[in-house]
Amino acid sequence: MNDAYPTDDSPDDGAGQAALFPLLSGEGNQRLVVEWIQAHDRYTLVDPDQPVETATFDCCILDGEMLQTHAETLRARKRKAKPALLPCLLLIPE
Repeated sequence: MNDAYPTDDSPDDGAGQAALFPLLSGEGNQRLVVEWIQAHDRYTLVDPDQPVETATFDCCILDGEMLQTHAETLRARKRKAKPALLPCLLLIPE
């Protein structure tokens, strides 16, 4: 685990905190999203160093590069999660 990212890997505990998993290719973008998550009490940061296959999250935040890299794994996780949703938020440069 990376000490720069204090985390709680449990999904929404019913107290209104959604677990967000930042999966970004750019170090600067990753840092900005992590800081944003940490600044908002209603979200819990999931350690971005965890493998996509085992990370427990309510929503994955990713960019195009990471979507291409992990597309099949995310599709498999979404299929397995049905009927529950496993949303992903795609960040684009525009």
